[in-house]
Amino acid sequence: MFTFLFTMSIYFFVIFMLILLPLMNTPMTLGGTILFLTFFSCLILAMASMSWFSYILFLIYIGGLMVMFIYVCLLSSNYIFIPLPQLMFIFIGILSFILSLFYNFQLNNLILLDNLEGLITGSELSEMTNLSLLVSLAIILFINLLAVVYVSGNSSVRSFQTGE
Repeated sequence: MFTFLFTMSIYFFVIFMLILLPLMNTPMTLGGTILFLTFFSCLILAMASMSWFSYILFLIYIGGLMVMFIYVCLLSSNYIFIPLPQLMFIFIGILSFILSLFYNFQLNNLILLDNLEGLITGSELSEMTNLSLLVSLAIILFINLLAVVYVSGNSSVRSFQTGE
């Protein structure tokens, strides 16, 4: 029962964030919304497939999202972040609704997370059989870091026009 409520609340939150996506008008709010969507989508994938694929997908997606977020912030650096009161009211209302799903009114206490069966903690990624996979992923990420530093060191992201 608890797993069903947890899954339904995640689906509800993802749909809610997708509905709010067109209302985001600054790069900061858009990046935060996409970050939450990525996290919850990978959480749904992790609950469905029970593998390391969702963790790797999350890391790759967040890496690309960080590069795009920095680029957009550099191009549009003069936006001022002003939170909308209506949006905050809707967000707090939806969040309180999701949290109320986990409250057991008959026993008058919170449902403990100890009852979850099959929850992946990620400990299987650090086993000795998967050590070569982790080392190879770390080497690939390090090579990508060196390539990005080399490419960005040769030219600027945005050229400034000076009056000289």
